[in-house]
Amino acid sequence: MKHNCWSQQINKGVFSHLIFRDFLVLAQRYPNHYGIVLASQNSWSLSDLIAALDCMLTETQAVDLIGQVRWLNQWKR
Repeated sequence: MKHNCWSQQINKGVFSHLIFRDFLVLAQRYPNHYGIVLASQNSWSLSDLIAALDCMLTETQAVDLIGQVRWLNQWKR
């Protein structure tokens, strides 16, 4: 819940590669969040993670992620 309150205060989404379950529960409890992007911790090198985040930020508008829970794999090249 701490992340969601912070997210709403700064009007930004949240990215996590650590605790999926917690963020999925938060997304259901607070459906008007600014977006949650998840990545499996074991399947990413740091350079791939940065590249995918860069791709996501380049291809996605902030309004597209409002209320959404997405997997970073969507932007993996």
